[in-house]
Amino acid sequence: MLMALHIKDGQSQKELSDKLNIKPATITMMLKRMEKFDLVERKVDSEDQRVTRVYLTEQGKKLCKEAIQVIKIINGECFSNFTEEEKILLRRLLMQMRDNLEEVCDKKLDM
Repeated sequence: MLMALHIKDGQSQKELSDKLNIKPATITMMLKRMEKFDLVERKVDSEDQRVTRVYLTEQGKKLCKEAIQVIKIINGECFSNFTEEEKILLRRLLMQMRDNLEEVCDKKLDM
């Protein structure tokens, strides 16, 4: 959720629920915990009082920056001996696996 807010801060709880494919009740619980650690804050939308928007706090922004740095280091270590062609092939294969799983999930939902 922190990374979703890092990409687009000020999303509504519904937007986060839809984007992360998480039930609204679960989003609410996650936000309560994150608020407790001063990572996010919720504010009522100034134009629509029915909507609550979620924003990263300074602590949340700092944690995101640290996480991004760790991800960069891990990516560098994981792919250090890969050629560009191997990286492209791996990405294509992983995307195909994702598409296959989505197709199976969609079929099960249609049942």
